[in-house]
Amino acid sequence: MQLSETEERIVERLKKRQQFLVRWRWVGFIGALVYAIGGLCGLVLVLHFLSGEETTPVLIIACLWPVALVLFVLGVVLVAYLVRGWNGDPETRLLLRLIEDSQHDG
Repeated sequence: MQLSETEERIVERLKKRQQFLVRWRWVGFIGALVYAIGGLCGLVLVLHFLSGEETTPVLIIACLWPVALVLFVLGVVLVAYLVRGWNGDPETRLLLRLIEDSQHDG
């Protein structure tokens, strides 16, 4: 099977995207875990300040709660995304393998 020049550029772009995801998945996973752990620590800190009766903890809770919650949720979502596509997109891998096999056969 002969690919046009445009199709070859698309295939090269797909290969680069797959290699990028596979190469940087550990960095993304560690970063996502840092987000999740940072958010969880913030939530624990907020729960610690809930037991106090001063006005300063109320301000800390008001400022820290949304940030901690967003960090935690973002970290969990990123971990789920990375785990779901750990080896890259399966459809793209299949397409690239079929194109490679058809070029070797022809």
